[in-house]
Amino acid sequence: FVEVPIGAAYYLLNGRFEMKLQAGFNARILSHSNVYLEYPDGSTSDYDGLRPNDLSLQLSTGPGFAYRITPKLRFRLDPMVYYGVTPINRGNDVETYYHQLLFFSGISYRF
Repeated sequence: FVEVPIGAAYYLLNGRFEMKLQAGFNARILSHSNVYLEYPDGSTSDYDGLRPNDLSLQLSTGPGFAYRITPKLRFRLDPMVYYGVTPINRGNDVETYYHQLLFFSGISYRF
């Protein structure tokens, strides 16, 4: 999948400690897919019942936190919930939605 996120954030605090609310949506575009079953003996076979969709959409939301170490250096923590709106497959037997709980963290430097 190639993921294209589009989002917005609203800062509640914007001092040495930053806090924001963020929301958006993601378009997940299928770039290449080989769906097959792998058996315990190592053999494989194609599985026709699960055909991934070329496009799936997710809503995303979560808070964001940052601590300013220096005027240009920040430590960030951004937990996010992604909720699948459209199924990622188009099979008749199975309908799978892609839901995620992610934690982004790191140090950011502003130029």
